[in-house]
Amino acid sequence: VETGVYFGWAALESGGGTPKKGRAVAHRAVVNVGYSPTFEGAENGEKIVEAHLLVADGAIAEDFYNETMRLELVGRLRGEKKFASFPNLMAAINKDIENADEALDAPQFAALRVDPFLVNVTKRRGGGPAGLRRRVGGRRWGRRRD
Repeated sequence: VETGVYFGWAALESGGGTPKKGRAVAHRAVVNVGYSPTFEGAENGEKIVEAHLLVADGAIAEDFYNETMRLELVGRLRGEKKFASFPNLMAAINKDIENADEALDAPQFAALRVDPFLVNVTKRRGGGPAGLRRRVGGRRWGRRRD
């Protein structure tokens, strides 16, 4: 996947049994794919994926570190960019959130919320290009919107 900022849908796998709140459902997401070039000296040496879930406070029970998240990228907002300052980066992130939220309301993207890849999350799927599946490890890939 080319570096940049995308929008789409995310689902946390339930892991079987009774899922915790916010699992096994599709959430709106803004996703950065890239190297985080704004932070001088702290750029990532490898391409990473960071998903920012657009959910209300309390929509997801507890943190979801070390849980499997499925991401379905449905559109691209812009390329990756190095910002002159942290406030400029935050302004761009807020605009990306606004644009993603609006785009996901469009019928062609809203319909993808019920894609079997997202709604059948009790079954584990393989990783790779067809189904981006990664374990959340030392890096923050999923965050709740504050």
